[in-house]
Amino acid sequence: MNRKKKILVIDDDQFIGVTLKRILSFNGYEVCTADNGASGIEKIFEYNPDLILCDVMMNPIDGYEVLKILKDNSLNYRTPFVFISGNSSISEVRFGMELGADDYLVKPIKTDELITSVENQFNKYASLLDIGNKRFRALFELSPNYIFIFDGYCFFDVNSSFAEFFRIDSQYITSHTIKEILDPTSYESIKDQIRRCKMGILERFDELVTIFLPDGSKQDMTLYVSRSEKNVGFSLLLGLLITRSTIDPQFDHNKLLKELLLTLREENITVSNRLTQKLSRLVNNVVHCRKIDKNNFFTNREIEVLQLSIEGSSIKQISEKLQISNRTVEQHQAQLMEKTNSNTMIEVMIFAIKNDIVKF
Repeated sequence: MNRKKKILVIDDDQFIGVTLKRILSFNGYEVCTADNGASGIEKIFEYNPDLILCDVMMNPIDGYEVLKILKDNSLNYRTPFVFISGNSSISEVRFGMELGADDYLVKPIKTDELITSVENQFNKYASLLDIGNKRFRALFELSPNYIFIFDGYCFFDVNSSFAEFFRIDSQYITSHTIKEILDPTSYESIKDQIRRCKMGILERFDELVTIFLPDGSKQDMTLYVSRSEKNVGFSLLLGLLITRSTIDPQFDHNKLLKELLLTLREENITVSNRLTQKLSRLVNNVVHCRKIDKNNFFTNREIEVLQLSIEGSSIKQISEKLQISNRTVEQHQAQLMEKTNSNTMIEVMIFAIKNDIVKF
């Protein structure tokens, strides 16, 4: 059974508040009321409404300020918002809409006008959510990176790259936890940040972590976590794991920068502080030679895909030999290109052969 849509009515005229509540309740909505702007703001976060009807002229916090606070909050800014006011001037209506309101109803409000406005907002919001969900699911599934949604501990959903990489059956995903894929030190280092993210104290964070691979080996990766969505009683987080490149620790950035500056001065080129800063940034952004641990740089599946690619197998042939889908093969190839900073699989093959990762 679908739950009733929740509507919050904010109006300092209690008679109007009660009247609107009766009309909306009769039409199947769950309604909560607030008799001033400050109380309304509190109930927005406490009640988590699906739509807000708000009077404009209230003291000391008016409807415009309520909307501004709502828009500034990342958890509730998409909630449909409708102004109700006794002022019908075109300039006031335009001002309210320019602030970001979804509709503007003038008192006295007719019952059919109220219900039509509410239904239109819910239909529009449902369409926007549907579009957003479809776009998110497409990016979620097509990404070669390892993406997951979790409650801070248990997984709620993972994309196909994540499921295959960690060999997790998506049917039983909720029985798996983030703790089991991280080494104990890494988990302890991010545990507090996850908690703060769930509570809304922290919007997002990233951390270098060590993960356990299904074959028992370990790999260093970068973990990105951000708030995903807030539901009644709990919040969900979005996680992203990306393979980490290791810069040669023997590479001396400062030495290279000094040599560049010395060369410029020898050629009588004036080196300002601004130019020095630019050169410093360029040096730090150079793609340096990396020390490759050929036993852990690619996963076993990536090596299988790479070896077959080197042998001249097509995507279809690789998928048949490894018994995986064409899309999964493409995801592995995209991951190989990302790990090696390559634009084509030819570059990946050259990289792998030079570093003795695979045999030609």
